[in-house]
Amino acid sequence: MAVQKTKDDSAAKVIADKKAVEDKKISDAKAIADKKILDAKAIEDKKVADAKIAKDKEIAAKKAIEDTKIAEKAKYKAWVDGQFSPWDGSHTGLVDLIKPNLNDDKSFKHVETTYVDKGTYLIVYMTYRPTNGFGAVILQNVTAKADYKTNTISVTSQND
Repeated sequence: MAVQKTKDDSAAKVIADKKAVEDKKISDAKAIADKKILDAKAIEDKKVADAKIAKDKEIAAKKAIEDTKIAEKAKYKAWVDGQFSPWDGSHTGLVDLIKPNLNDDKSFKHVETTYVDKGTYLIVYMTYRPTNGFGAVILQNVTAKADYKTNTISVTSQND
């Protein structure tokens, strides 16, 4: 009976060894499959992360452009607002340009100033009262262009 038991034990060991080898193959195959899944997931996660980074950069670039436009508009508005006297609404640069050419620069009296905003420049219309060479008060007008880019003012017409 002892010999039979040894044969049974040997057969059981062979079967157990075969099962262990099969279990190892299955375990290795599962590990390989799991690694492939993890690698594929890592690749997909990287693609998603890269796409998010690219989208964030695109959004940031658009925001920077928009912020620049807003800042430029604010700067332009400040320039326009700074062109006019807060007391009488006259265009200070135009007054400074006109006064020295009058017979009596102290006789200058501002009547009205209006303007049209053309986006990068202003067309300024000013009416004023100086005295002429005979001492009479007269009504005159001037049209000028105030340029934002060059920060200049030039008279385009007078007394139309």
